[in-house]
Amino acid sequence: MKSQQLNTPPDRETLQKRVQRLNNRYLTIFGRDALEEDASWPKIIDRLKRDLLKHQVSDYDSIDAIMRHICHTNRCDVHELHDQFVSQERCTPDQWISARLDV
Repeated sequence: MKSQQLNTPPDRETLQKRVQRLNNRYLTIFGRDALEEDASWPKIIDRLKRDLLKHQVSDYDSIDAIMRHICHTNRCDVHELHDQFVSQERCTPDQWISARLDV
């Protein structure tokens, strides 16, 4: 490697490729389940609650859109988010928001 290459920081695209290779390597070694376990579920569920209260919607399509957006930004599965929400709150997201909108 040339000394000039050592002193020049890599560009964004090069860094993204390196991160992607590391992520692929991690998935190969540990599997997808290990990556999903690292998700910060309490924070993600709190975000879902905030968004549900902010939009004040209780229909299935709106709740589904909110959940899918959150899952996309946090790189997690929608079904897993739903299951985590139910295990924490003991009700589904639509039941949870409906109870708060009726008050």
